[in-house]
Amino acid sequence: MNPLVLIEWVDSHSNGEGWVDIDSFDPKNTVVYSVGWLIHDDAVSKVIMPHICLNSDECFGVMTIPTVAICSITVLVDEQGNKYSLKGGDMTIQ
Repeated sequence: MNPLVLIEWVDSHSNGEGWVDIDSFDPKNTVVYSVGWLIHDDAVSKVIMPHICLNSDECFGVMTIPTVAICSITVLVDEQGNKYSLKGGDMTIQ
């Protein structure tokens, strides 16, 4: 089954365009939140799919996030605590 998840992760980013003064460098992280169906999960990466059309078995926006960049993964649930998941191309609530 593929759970619906919220992933908090740190993205790579540039610190300005062109040459930048070393003393003005700002090392803050760019934290990103992404939501989607977790369709791949291993030690190297997590892959989420945010958009799926169940009528045509097509998806859009698949994103691979390196595991080392992930701060947290939260499995999303409804108000009663039921998990959303994909099983064999069908959405279910458990």
